[in-house]
Amino acid sequence: MASRDAGQDPPALSEKENNGEAFDAVLASLTANLPELDAALAAKPGANRSGGFATARDHMEYGKLIQKEGREAISQICHRAWLQGLMPGFSGNASLRLGENCLITRSGAAKGNLRESDFALLHIPSGSPLNEIRASSECSMHLEIYRNQPQAMAVLHVHAPKLLALSLREPALDIQEKLNLPLFESGTIIPRLGSAPALEPGTQDLAKAVGLKARQFQAVLMERHGAAFWGADLFQALALAEELEHLAGIRLLI
Repeated sequence: MASRDAGQDPPALSEKENNGEAFDAVLASLTANLPELDAALAAKPGANRSGGFATARDHMEYGKLIQKEGREAISQICHRAWLQGLMPGFSGNASLRLGENCLITRSGAAKGNLRESDFALLHIPSGSPLNEIRASSECSMHLEIYRNQPQAMAVLHVHAPKLLALSLREPALDIQEKLNLPLFESGTIIPRLGSAPALEPGTQDLAKAVGLKARQFQAVLMERHGAAFWGADLFQALALAEELEHLAGIRLLI
């Protein structure tokens, strides 16, 4: 299933905290943008006629299902990116917005073969961890993109070799000038790409610089490092990364 704004995950509430009011608030967040999934789960035994859930356990089950589908979507995209050489070894990271939270790959995970334990959950406004998994060292960049760009439902950070190689050529030219090719697709793709200065990866300085650029650009090249892409889902983010890597490859051949 492609990623969508899935809602807030309830692990912050233990099963012992069977507080109907609190769980109703969690459910409202979860179901806001997943009406079809809500309807499917509402049809299960124990659901009430209004489409809600009868027990705290049902709420917990709902949140777990959303996270499971999120993990599957991230794993699929990261594997595709790895096959194309965009996420070699432990490089890069990916995340999905889930309401006020985000599901993100953990620090040091091999993106070509992600496992269930390779995902951290973070609260976007505060950055607080919501599970025990250590998030990617560049989680701050993902959080800043979500904070600055409300349309971003997914973020993908890759180390695209051709795009990086091109960025290292002719330092006086910006990346848009370097990708300015006499091709029709060049004129539609290049305006989506911005750039951030060469700042230390994993720092707040880089995260904030990329977040601000994400207000205007759907792709941000981080000089001497990699590129971040946001989209309505991870498939869209990866497609844009593929387009720019393709154009960079053509430019390197000329």
